[in-house]
Amino acid sequence: MPSEKQKIQKKVKKPKKFLFFFLLSFILVVIFTISFFLLYIALIDVPFQFKISKKTNNETLLKLAEEAYNNGFLENSSVYYKNYLNTNPDKLSKIKTYERLFEISINNKKQNDGLYYLKQWQQIEANNPIIYINRLKLYLKDNDLGLAKKEIDSNYAKLKKSVEFKELVSVYFFKTSQFENALKELEKIQFNKREFSVHKKLLYCYIYLDKLDEAIKYIKKIESKIKLLELKEHKLEFVILKSIVFILRGEIINAYEELNLGNFPDSYNNLSLKLFLYCNIILDKEDDVKEIIEKYQEEINIDSNFSILLGDYFIFKGDYQKALLYYEKIKEERALIQNEVATLADIYYKLGEYQKSIEEIQTLNKDFDYKGADLYKNISVNFKKLSDFNNEFFYLKEGLKEYPEDMDFYVRIIKSFIDRQEYNSSLKYINETDTVYKNNKNIPYDKRLDVLKVIAIQQKKDRLGEKELLDLREKGQTTPEYYFKLIEFYIKNKKFVDAKREIDTVLQLPLNESQYEAINVYILIYASYTDSQKEYDLAKKNIMESQSQSIPSKINLSIIYILEEDYNKALDILNTVKTNSISSDFKKRILYLKAILYYYKEDFPAAYKLVQNVLEIDSNFNKAAYLKSLIYNSGE
Repeated sequence: MPSEKQKIQKKVKKPKKFLFFFLLSFILVVIFTISFFLLYIALIDVPFQFKISKKTNNETLLKLAEEAYNNGFLENSSVYYKNYLNTNPDKLSKIKTYERLFEISINNKKQNDGLYYLKQWQQIEANNPIIYINRLKLYLKDNDLGLAKKEIDSNYAKLKKSVEFKELVSVYFFKTSQFENALKELEKIQFNKREFSVHKKLLYCYIYLDKLDEAIKYIKKIESKIKLLELKEHKLEFVILKSIVFILRGEIINAYEELNLGNFPDSYNNLSLKLFLYCNIILDKEDDVKEIIEKYQEEINIDSNFSILLGDYFIFKGDYQKALLYYEKIKEERALIQNEVATLADIYYKLGEYQKSIEEIQTLNKDFDYKGADLYKNISVNFKKLSDFNNEFFYLKEGLKEYPEDMDFYVRIIKSFIDRQEYNSSLKYINETDTVYKNNKNIPYDKRLDVLKVIAIQQKKDRLGEKELLDLREKGQTTPEYYFKLIEFYIKNKKFVDAKREIDTVLQLPLNESQYEAINVYILIYASYTDSQKEYDLAKKNIMESQSQSIPSKINLSIIYILEEDYNKALDILNTVKTNSISSDFKKRILYLKAILYYYKEDFPAAYKLVQNVLEIDSNFNKAAYLKSLIYNSGE
């Protein structure tokens, strides 16, 4: 009788046998499954088994290759064709096979493989132009212009009659910016053989070469032919090209009439919309521009070029707030390019946001390494607006270090010191310019320096002597204003012979209307002192005949009546000038003349009030201060 231990061992052996049997069964199932799978692969995966079989003949391989190609299985087709070549087919079949392998390579974007098959094809059919045309297409597509040039030079003689080859040669010239050569190549194509692509390229050439008259002639020549085209896209593209030519010729109305946005599909809507918007902007059709913005908001929002166009439009219209909206929109979409940053800086300046303007100008230096003279000048102008003299002066000095021969920096520095009533500093820089001119004879003289010198000396209360005035006149012998200062000096010092000499010299110079009036005023004053009635009457007649309604003309006319003691008439003329909308300089002069008139009329309160207004504008106006003392003493 078996023991308990033996019973247990027996029980254990039975599961072991079962497990072994199960494992063996599993292995058999796996082997069977794998075998079945391999058989399935062998039957289904044609490229790797059945078609490569030694029993497969070349006709079967070619048939399978063609079927795979026609069904879009290009990789399979390629394998069939390669194996077909191993069967040593005849010449024509090889040519067809290499052509197919080339097409498959290009469709699969395997350019190097494509070039290889073209080379194999060329070895058995060297006279086929398609080989060289296809190779040239590949080089042009890859922008391999050196190889494209070699291909053109090697085959030009034998392919020069091919329309497609000549068009490809023109593409090479386009890519190398040789538009004149591109035009010559395209013009060699017979007119009746030109497809739309050739017409289009010819128009591109005329546009690039600014031959707009030729472009119009060609448009008229092909217009009837374009109308017969089946593809609507070609007709619409022609309309766009035609509109561009009209715009470049300045015929905006013609371009506007050509562009009918309703006829354009989505693919062309963006470009035609830009052109149509541009036409409306140039024609200043504000309502239409507004309508386009509202109607095509979606298109405008996704294309920064619209924002540039509209931003610049609103700058032109003086609406800087709207211009800012569009330029900030561009900035949100992408990084601004250099000229856009400069424009944004200008917009901020116009809006009085001077700190932001400074930041944008500094971006020009930081991001684009721009260091032009205007960078320093524009930053200094912004700091001037912020009443930050230290930084204004700092950037002008830095600019002067970089551009020591740019005299405009001196003018700005001197003017800045004059504005701050630091006349000694301004004269120091004026004297420095004399040294610059002595050492650099080729620098054009800046006449503004003379004007600033006169202002600085006068404001410093130094007497501007005859010699200094004569020196100024010698520097600008054709500048009437220098003679006027000298005439004024001679009249004031009762040197009437000298005054008459300078007056006669000025009358020989070419004068504009305001200068002609000014010299006649000096003649009036000179004639009044010298009792020269004939000259007085002639000068008066010249001034009275002036039809100008300018402020200087009205001032000159009022002086006539002051000299003739017709104070009411003089006041009537001056009262026609609205002083709240004119420059502070003109306002000061008119208020001063009115104060004199009320003083002569012995209306001292009115005269005193006016002279006070003058001194509020310019506390350093010595003549007004003197008149104030006269009024004060007269009032007592």
